[in-house]
Parts: sequence; structure tokens; C-alpha cells
Amino acid sequence: MARPRVVDRIADCVLRDIHGGRWPPGTSIPAVRELAGAYGVSTRTAMAALKRAADEGLLRIRSRRPPIVLPNACRRAGELLAERASLVSTRRIAILVSDSHWPPPRNVFYAGLCETIVQEASRRHMQARPVLWPASQRLEVAKSLQHSGFAAAVFIGFSHSYLDAVYMLHERRFPLVIFNRPLPGLFVSTVTIDDYTAVRSLAEHLTSLGHRNMCLVMNPAHMYGGHAVRQGFPGGRSFGWMEYLNEQRLLDECSLPTHIPWPPGQPIYNRAFMKVWNSSERPTALVFGHSPYAREFLLDPRFAGLDVPGEISLASFESERTLPCVPHCPHMTTIDMDHQRVAQCMIEMVERNLSGKTDQPIIRTPMRISLTESIGAAPHPVATDSE
Repeated sequence: MARPRVVDRIADCVLRDIHGGRWPPGTSIPAVRELAGAYGVSTRTAMAALKRAADEGLLRIRSRRPPIVLPNACRRAGELLAERASLVSTRRIAILVSDSHWPPPRNVFYAGLCETIVQEASRRHMQARPVLWPASQRLEVAKSLQHSGFAAAVFIGFSHSYLDAVYMLHERRFPLVIFNRPLPGLFVSTVTIDDYTAVRSLAEHLTSLGHRNMCLVMNPAHMYGGHAVRQGFPGGRSFGWMEYLNEQRLLDECSLPTHIPWPPGQPIYNRAFMKVWNSSERPTALVFGHSPYAREFLLDPRFAGLDVPGEISLASFESERTLPCVPHCPHMTTIDMDHQRVAQCMIEMVERNLSGKTDQPIIRTPMRISLTESIGAAPHPVATDSE
């Protein structure tokens, strides 16, 4: 016998597909066996879900032929989804966290986001909790979500190794919202932080203070922006930074426009970085694209004698809470996301997905720049022995 709880969820999937226009009125839907494979359930469960849709006036069941979608089924499906959303007091939401970021408290960025999503879900009568999503078991976990009682999921800490699992959830019409990674060609609901605009604003502020030789220390994962922009998606911080320097004709004045720590696990401020640092062309401003890069810089004894901002201006993405207090640097200028706004947008997207509105544009949430005394006017050039 098909389990009622699973039938409920598959019936909702059928409603969302009809409401979303996957099967227009007058067309037939796939055969039961094909539908069961697409949703990842038994043929008995798929048949029970279709019978329910027929009882609700959406389909006409035909003997030995696929069911046909009735006129006004799209409108009726939308009404039913809205009714069910208002009747269900508590829906369970999985906050999928990749194993590289598990447990969330290990990473202040994701810990704060998880906590705020849980709070926002509770405020909207939902129940959200973090769920470990190991890359080695990504398909198994994805398949188990519906059977584990989850109505939807949000995914933080995306990497490309999860693409097949995300695609499978998308094909099964399981409501999914991804944090901060637009996927060109796969229209999964996405909420991003607008680090593109934020980094350009900071670069413009530094330029207004006379800085011409600036460097962004960036994570290789932040380099997706160029490909995304070509397909109409917003760029990230690395793309925004380089685009601004190019537009202002500053690239020729930057001795090291970007520094990418590579390979992972090796010293961030390596020999290549130090060769530029110890030259007469040292950057006058450093922007850290990831707070651990700022932390390592502040704790490195090679930089302990710096006068900040007299010799160099410093700023970092993410919260200042994890950065050490050191005597040679004031509180750091930071670019941080608005956790509350991001969580609010993600839960709102979940609600719209559950009500059948799956064709949603990417939401870009603004970031907050907190200016401090770690940024100042560009220092005057220091004459070298050869001058």
C-alpha cells in the first residue's frame, strides 16, 4: 500500500507541475511508470497521486491510456496549492549543508546563515533544521528527502560536485532554493548576495581616497562570475573588482590586481605575493575576499609592523567577529551580507515554490559596507635607493 504521507507530497508535485504549465490543458501526462521514475517513487504511489488529482478535478483517468489534463486545471491547481499552504501548520525544511562546511558552527559565515534561516522559518510556521549532505552520498540523501518528511530544502555551500543531485531534485520537482550560486541553464530558485555591486562600491571609495595600486585576495570559488555574466546572470566579487579596475584604467597601475592563494592548504601569502610586497610597487590597499585571508594576514609576523591605514588600507568580506584584535590595525572595514534579509528571501522563495510558483527570477540581496579607520588616504610614494 502506498504511504499516505508520500502520496501527499507526490500529489503536490503533480499540482505544481500542472500549475507551472508543464502539462497544459488538453494534453496527456506521462505514463504512470514514467512518472514514478521521474518522481522517484513506486508506480503504486504515483497512481494514487494521479487518482487524487483526478478526484480534485484536474485529470481525467483513461483506461490503458495516460490521463489527460482537464480545462481550468492550471487555475484549479493553483487554488488547491494555496489552500494546502494555508492549512498546513508546520512544514519541514531541510537546510542542506555540504560536508566541507559541516558542522555549521565551524564556519561563522554559514553558522549565522543557518541560525537565521531556522528563525525565519519558525516565524512563518515552518520547521527548518540543518542536514548533512556529504558529496559522496549526495544522490542517496537527495532521494531520501521526500521520504524523510521534508517538504522543501535550501542548499548552502554549493560546489559543482553536487550538480547531478541538484538536477535530480529539479527533475523530480522537489522544491529547492540554492544560496549564492546561479546555475545557467538550470532554473533552480536562487538567492544571491550582491558582492558584485559591493566590491565595486568599495573600489570606488578607495579610488576617491587616492588609491591606484590595489589588490583583491580572492577565493578561486569566487571566479564563476565571468561565465555567469555572459549568460545574463550577475557577476561576483572577482568579476566586479576586475571590471571596475579595467573601466577606470587602473590595471596598468596595479602591481597585483588579484592574488589567488593556490594550492589549498599552502601558505596564503606565498613567495609570489611577497616578491611584490617587498618591492617598491607594493599595493596601497588590500581587500580580502574571504575573512580567513584577513585573519592570516593580521596574525602573520611579517606584517606586524605595518601602520594601518598610514602605509596600507585594509578591508575584508564577511563579519569582523572572527578577526583578531592586533595593535597595528584598527577594527577592520567589512563587507557583510544581511543575514536577516537573505533568510527572509530564501523562505519566501520556498513558500512560492510550495504554492506552485517555480519560475522565479534570481533575487540579489544587497551587502552592507561598514567603513572604519582601517581605510585611509593613499600614502605618498616612498623613494627607493635607486631614485
